[in-house]
Amino acid sequence: MKITNMEILRNSLFDELSRLKSGDTTPDDSNAVVKVANSIINTYNTELKAISCLMEAEERGFKSKGLEIFSDTELEPSKIKSIIKRSDDDNI
Repeated sequence: MKITNMEILRNSLFDELSRLKSGDTTPDDSNAVVKVANSIINTYNTELKAISCLMEAEERGFKSKGLEIFSDTELEPSKIKSIIKRSDDDNI
């Protein structure tokens, strides 16, 4: 099973938390890691929403000729819509 970028990110955050608890890093350094992680997560969520909007527009008949969304996600369209719905419901 292929590990996803989000799983790598999650594991990295838990590793950073462990380093902070053990004193192997400083709170400032850990905070910098968290800020980068938040930027990555926000980018991922934006990509998913863009894909979802494009899919919805195509379902409504909009021709997206020449318009492409680049993403490293390999999710099926139905899963993308499910993630978007959950994130909107949770205000993520």
